Amino acid sequence: MLLDPGCSACGPLEAALLDDSAAWRRLDPGGMVTFASGFPDQCRTALELALAWPLPPAPAEIDRVVVAGMGGSAAGGDLLQSLARKPVTVIRGYETLPFVDCHTLFFAVSHSGDTEETLAAYQAARKAAALALAVTSGGRLAEAARKDGVPLCKLPGGQPPRSAFGYLSIPLLVAAQNYGALALPEGTMREVMSVLHEAAEECSPMNPSPQNPAKQLALALRGRMPIIYGAQGFTAAAAFRWKTQFNENAKIPAFSYSFPEMNHNEIMGWEGVKQEDNAFAVILLRDEAESARMRARFEISKSLIKDKAPIYEVWSRGENHLSRAMHLNYLADWVTIYSAFLRGVNPSAIQAITTLKEALSKI
Repeated sequence: MLLDPGCSACGPLEAALLDDSAAWRRLDPGGMVTFASGFPDQCRTALELALAWPLPPAPAEIDRVVVAGMGGSAAGGDLLQSLARKPVTVIRGYETLPFVDCHTLFFAVSHSGDTEETLAAYQAARKAAALALAVTSGGRLAEAARKDGVPLCKLPGGQPPRSAFGYLSIPLLVAAQNYGALALPEGTMREVMSVLHEAAEECSPMNPSPQNPAKQLALALRGRMPIIYGAQGFTAAAAFRWKTQFNENAKIPAFSYSFPEMNHNEIMGWEGVKQEDNAFAVILLRDEAESARMRARFEISKSLIKDKAPIYEVWSRGENHLSRAMHLNYLADWVTIYSAFLRGVNPSAIQAITTLKEALSKI
């Protein structure tokens, strides 16, 4: 992770807060730090659950994949879409698509099992004769899967979906590989676990701010609205998850977009930004496998934006694509949790979402 020298604007008091375990524990009654610290072990457990999943043979050749999910439950679909060898569509809504049929591998993913949009899409996929699989910790989705004889990957519950990215993504990857929609080289998951354990130690709250890249980035971003850019592929998928983690954990607006599309429209929006506005910060999610053309786009765009807002680059880590993708997604957890602490807010609380769901339940 490469930080701009502008982070020096944050004083020692802010860094001291992140390094004071008593202070941040008061802000974390829901245990988001515990969930983040345990993420590598979560991924290992998720792999065990996925490998034990009783997957049936496909009744027809699979030529496409559809993932239905909302919020954190859809993030695994974005990851799969960025890595798959067959077309993957992620549905964030009530309806499936006209092309869903017996050649479709359909994942219904809902951490709670009670997400109304996903339940509706699941029923539509069943009517379309798709090969349906369910990933959930329980609720109505688990009940429906058992009743319908749909293979169920039963997840542990008791945590916010946005902290369960391993549970909500790895089963999809394993099943997609089983049906030929994904090809992961041998040893991939072993490499993933190694990268995640290294990142867990580096970003741990026990690692002081001067040596902790996640704390440093949170400090540098304080008081600014993050705009996160990835490139076409898994860094773009990770950029969207960074955006949503800033929203839910830190309770701030954030926005994401991807190269090269950004160069055809959003780059013009920066012409209207003045440095003295002091409103934005740019996070670029980078990968060593970027093409020369994509790298040039990043560099030219940086030269056009640098006088408008500070720019911070976060580089993926790992020997394979999945390792690097998981690394970028994991860093989002730490940076946004630390951003929440710096704002004095509880990263677990989601009162607006709860209020909205309660209101909808009365309609």
